[in-house]
Amino acid sequence: MPHPLRVNHRLYFTLQLGPVVAMTTGASAGAVEQGLYGFNCSLTLTGMFMFYAPSYGTVVFAALAGIMTVIGQQALATLLLPYGLPFLTLPFCMVALPFIILQGTTTLVVAV
Repeated sequence: MPHPLRVNHRLYFTLQLGPVVAMTTGASAGAVEQGLYGFNCSLTLTGMFMFYAPSYGTVVFAALAGIMTVIGQQALATLLLPYGLPFLTLPFCMVALPFIILQGTTTLVVAV
């Protein structure tokens, strides 16, 4: 059973990465404040921590996936806006799947 303090640090990391990346890339403060950029990034990072053994490589891998999720979310929001369609969890699905498929192809992370 993992130590609760360790789990809390992972949770804090997953919740803060999305809004920080969104603000860095120029997202509106209102959208970030409403939590639009935290959910998909949090899902992606949680998925990475579930499919890979805990290590520094996993943290780097998960951070890269989270950053790509936020950028993908911004791209999908821009693409779907003229049609009035929501992006829902599509950014999570589009980014997490390739990172999960990479299992066994790199020595940076160890699959569970």
